[in-house]
Amino acid sequence: MMFDMIFGFFIGVTGLILMFFVIHVFLKTIKLVKAGENVQINLKERLMAEEKKQKIYAEHILLVTTLEQTLFNRFFEINKQLILLHKILFKY
Repeated sequence: MMFDMIFGFFIGVTGLILMFFVIHVFLKTIKLVKAGENVQINLKERLMAEEKKQKIYAEHILLVTTLEQTLFNRFFEINKQLILLHKILFKY
């Protein structure tokens, strides 16, 4: 009889401890999920900012490339005109 009461007491205490740990793990999981959501939001914001920067940099690179091509085209046109002028000057 006494053994049954002690055994019942230990089963009850073990059950309470187990319930405490289950609730503790559940609350920690909720806390981690919220922290993960905050990190995800921060990372999305940083990603959007980096994508905007990348778009701006791509536009700048395109502009510089276009200007470079224009500059080389003008340079070759001026070079061509100088060569023709040189030929005309030394031909006569």
